[in-house]
Amino acid sequence: MVMPKGRQKYEIRCNGRTLLITSTGSLSSVSIRERQLVMPYRGRKRELLQYLDMLEKSNRFEQVVLHGADPKIIYLDLRSLCNWVPASGGLIQNEKNEILLIFRNGVWDLPKGKRETGESAKAAALRECQEETGLHLSTVPEKIDATWHIYRDKQLGRCLKKTNWYRIAYDGDGTFTLQEEEGIQKAEWATTADALLKEPMYPNIRSLISRYAIPANEV
Repeated sequence: MVMPKGRQKYEIRCNGRTLLITSTGSLSSVSIRERQLVMPYRGRKRELLQYLDMLEKSNRFEQVVLHGADPKIIYLDLRSLCNWVPASGGLIQNEKNEILLIFRNGVWDLPKGKRETGESAKAAALRECQEETGLHLSTVPEKIDATWHIYRDKQLGRCLKKTNWYRIAYDGDGTFTLQEEEGIQKAEWATTADALLKEPMYPNIRSLISRYAIPANEV
């Protein structure tokens, strides 16, 4: 499944809350929530910083929705205000269509990591998945989606991390050699249903599994 061109929305996680960038024409499809702020984007970059501060420092809103004629323009303005961190990750499934989960820093996650200079997103996905799990992965990854996350770094300040996600098939029976220096405590194979029950898990990871994992009965 290849992500279509002309993305109509960007769902960006920020301190456990969501900044949703979408087109004005798509507003009717946005779910109405409590503690939600919906605002048009008027091209003022400084206003973007105010919305980020709101999500980072206040519990007033769980979601801020910014809309305009072209969501990409809003997204690029936001990106220009942050340190850009490109990353890649993998939804790895074995021959039983079980998903490989890792337990990193107290949270269930999928293998992922930052891209190196000059490295393609696809190559980074394979490298990071192999480094973090110790498994040998030889299949060609299939692009499925991307996620965004804003966080604070002590040296860099505010960062916008985009993770490109790939589905990777694994047909081996190797044992795990976990990258403990990255905070990975354990790894295990789980069916899609069992994976979705794991707690705690980041919402964007749960959403990826729900949308893109191949169920065990679809062999």
